[in-house]
Amino acid sequence: MPVALSPCRPQDLTGSFEHWGAAAGSYGGSFRLAPAGRDPCAVPEHPVVRFVDQRGDRLSFVDEWPDPVRWVPVRIAAGKDATFFTLLWSGHGGEPSYSCARRTTPLLAVEIALPAGPFLLDFPADARPVLCAEPVERVFVQVVARGP
Repeated sequence: MPVALSPCRPQDLTGSFEHWGAAAGSYGGSFRLAPAGRDPCAVPEHPVVRFVDQRGDRLSFVDEWPDPVRWVPVRIAAGKDATFFTLLWSGHGGEPSYSCARRTTPLLAVEIALPAGPFLLDFPADARPVLCAEPVERVFVQVVARGP
């Protein structure tokens, strides 16, 4: 029987950027999450997030997940057994009629809403994304971890 984990607080977590990728006109990236100490905790599988731009504004490109919250463990693990926070958006690469009328300034971080407060994951200075603000880009986010 799995052990019940308490929800992570911002001070319980660390996160490091892994990489960006692109395929079939979509873009995506991931962060590796880990506990700040020895104790594992859990985060929502589809968290509420906002992006922080260079002015410090919080921008929403992610629709709230309609299903009940499912919790994903964040535990000390290496390689593919680690916990990852992933982002994916279309980029509209294959749509010849698509035009972005206005883009964001480079985004500095993504802010994950946790029950005890926000947790920030910083994008590397040389890999900050820019999203379409008009029409508004939609970003899909998910926390994934392999079973114990």
